[in-house]
Amino acid sequence: MSEVDRVLEAARASLTRFTPQQAHDAAKGGALLVDTRTAAQRARQGELPGALVIDRTVLEWRLDPTCPHRIPEALPGTRVVVLCRQGYSSSLAAASLRSLGVDATDVIGGVEAWAAAGLPLVAPDRLPPRDAQGRTVWVTRARPKVDRIACPWLIRRFIDPKAGFKFIDGKSYAPEPGELRFDMADAEFTHEGDRCSFETLVFRAGLDG
Repeated sequence: MSEVDRVLEAARASLTRFTPQQAHDAAKGGALLVDTRTAAQRARQGELPGALVIDRTVLEWRLDPTCPHRIPEALPGTRVVVLCRQGYSSSLAAASLRSLGVDATDVIGGVEAWAAAGLPLVAPDRLPPRDAQGRTVWVTRARPKVDRIACPWLIRRFIDPKAGFKFIDGKSYAPEPGELRFDMADAEFTHEGDRCSFETLVFRAGLDG
């Protein structure tokens, strides 16, 4: 056995690893899914709905609740479920987080097993590119309507927990590069036939299966 395999074995001995279905159920119950795959891997395999994308090189700093560089979601007691492409580096990452006092584990087989289990993935070409902060950016009109309340909830819950939103006055808007509009004139996501903007977003993001 190689030294790295020994380290991996020791890391996994400290974890109660999840199957993909268990991870999916945990996320529904409030666990934080964390995707450490590279941009190229996400482009090939698809995006995990509702997962936070965090680069492996800064993972501990972002998820340690005592660290000044933590993300807002890194609250004490939050369960963290780490996914990588095949479930190897995620085991090392989860064990490292546990050494910091984070309730962390990973997924057996990674995103490959997630996809094989038929769990949802969002095609990258259905999402806007991420900005320098790793967020997708969405634009809609400022006045509150049902779709303009429901769509941000759907985006944050199932597409990108770090999504940013711009609410503008007026019915039309010329988007900046990388922005996506919804429920407004000429929007990328708006009413289509009998579908309201919310239903259009669900359908076109591949969340209706």
